[in-house]
Amino acid sequence: MRLPDFIIAGARKCGTTWLHERLSLHPQFFFPQTTKEIFFFDRYWDRGLSWYADYFRNSPTDAICGEASPTYFTDEVAAKRIHETLPHAKMLFIFRNPISRARSHYEHLVAKADTRASFERAIEEFPEIVNEGLYFKHLSRFVDLFVA
Repeated sequence: MRLPDFIIAGARKCGTTWLHERLSLHPQFFFPQTTKEIFFFDRYWDRGLSWYADYFRNSPTDAICGEASPTYFTDEVAAKRIHETLPHAKMLFIFRNPISRARSHYEHLVAKADTRASFERAIEEFPEIVNEGLYFKHLSRFVDLFVA
């Protein structure tokens, strides 16, 4: 069963798509072709490891396999699940100024028509706009498990 060697785990609106696209261009890297974000360790854990591994079944044996699901970064249990399943996986995080990140998150919500509120009001309606920029809080879960 082939599983990823690394995970791009966040944070959202910080360049994870850009990093995924750049690494995808390299012939030694393999990412699932059907989707960038698998969401296994947060949303689809109940589907089981075989379901997850199916995304990597076509990877060349000498490829470095990876996936990018930035929602893992803020999920309360994703770090623990990743560590238990892939204890030797490399974790990649990409950050940006938290204020710029929050503004980008807000603009993303507006573009998707999830809100028409002002930025100030949207922060109240969508606490994740600010919460996802609390990097130390979320990164600590990963550091506690992967950096011993």
